[in-house]
Amino acid sequence: MVVLAGQAGDRELALKGHAWCHIASLAESDPVALDAALDAYEACAVELGQARYQWYALTRRTMRAILAGDLDTADVLSRAALASGRSKGRATPSLSSAAR
Repeated sequence: MVVLAGQAGDRELALKGHAWCHIASLAESDPVALDAALDAYEACAVELGQARYQWYALTRRTMRAILAGDLDTADVLSRAALASGRSKGRATPSLSSAAR
């Protein structure tokens, strides 16, 4: 999906493909692939400049920090996601503060 989206020049579809890649890497318990998929997703989100994708990237970074046991970073990221989501009308306290 990511390759075909790239060939077609569809950055939004590529972003969605990277989201599927990070889900697959979670299912496979592959932290290296997870980090690569999250990096690629985040790069697409920044390139597209859409707040909802950037908010989602923050929530996935929060998840990754929790999985790594880095709760201090998870707390910082969850607060950033909450602030970002609230400013764009996207986040709810129950969703973004679940990491705390």
